Amino acid sequence: MKFLDHLTTLQGRLTTGCALIIAIVIGLWPDHARPIDPAKTAAIFTTAIAWLFAEISGRKAASAHDLKLFDLIVETIPQEIIDFLKDQDFGVGSYIDPGTAGLFKVSHWQGSRYDFVDAALNERWGCTHQAIRKFSKTLANKTWPVHGSNDLRTVHPTHDDPEDPKPFVQERIDILNEEATALAKEIDAFEGFARRRLGL
Repeated sequence: MKFLDHLTTLQGRLTTGCALIIAIVIGLWPDHARPIDPAKTAAIFTTAIAWLFAEISGRKAASAHDLKLFDLIVETIPQEIIDFLKDQDFGVGSYIDPGTAGLFKVSHWQGSRYDFVDAALNERWGCTHQAIRKFSKTLANKTWPVHGSNDLRTVHPTHDDPEDPKPFVQERIDILNEEATALAKEIDAFEGFARRRLGL
């Protein structure tokens, strides 16, 4: 992330704010009668400018593109999908797919159309998008339709007993459950960050 982009983040704004306070304390701490120190004065002035830039830039209005892209993400991956990822036990005999096609759709997004203008938000989205791609690949490789229906899926091979899965099937179940739970937390965390960043 570029230095100026970092300044606009919450961390950057807090850092420059603390630096300004330290510069003022060091530069203005009473120490008998003394002339103005040009170096310390310049340091205070420079830090103050950086802090003002961080505050002003950090509060700039969100771009229309970023708002539209965030709405598209929420629309394509609705809350019921997040709840499914969080609560689903893939060890059951079969499960009804609530619409994970949205995850697969998002996993294939590429290009500037699907990048946020806000650098901090785009960096955060990159982590979430990578997690979505990883889980989508796992889901495609480790589950399949029941009787040819994409709405009903399973991890169990034909004639496998869901109550006593074979070791390789149990490993598959554990991977899916772990990745699904992690993805639900990741998407929820991203949405919270995005809403704060976009001022929603």
